[in-house]
Amino acid sequence: MGTVGSPWFNVKEIARGTWQVQDGIVCCYLIEGDHAALLIDTGWGIGDLRRLVTEMTPQPITLINTHGHVDHVCGNHLFTNVLIHRNDVPLLRPIYTRESRLRTLSRFQADALPGAVRPGRLGERYVELRHLLCGLPGL
Repeated sequence: MGTVGSPWFNVKEIARGTWQVQDGIVCCYLIEGDHAALLIDTGWGIGDLRRLVTEMTPQPITLINTHGHVDHVCGNHLFTNVLIHRNDVPLLRPIYTRESRLRTLSRFQADALPGAVRPGRLGERYVELRHLLCGLPGL
């Protein structure tokens, strides 16, 4: 697939079944397997990222946030299966209004920890989550 155009996103296939999706300066990544897909981060939330990635893969998508900074989570409301480390959940609270926070945060699974989320397969592709402890939420 090479590079795909979009009014809001620059999409580039960086390996077979792996795309870099850029919304300005922030990059998200879509990893597609035979039975599932993993989206890493959602950027600033401009454009319809869900529509774009569902056009790129027919597989069910799990979103995982690397951390809770606004430039990585503002498109999360478009997805239903969202994972984030529990230490980063407080960083999300100021991002959303009360109504959108109730709707969006209720969908987060704040358990993206090694042991809590087991390594898995996206078909033939193996994915393992690692928590790199730095002591500060969001980093």
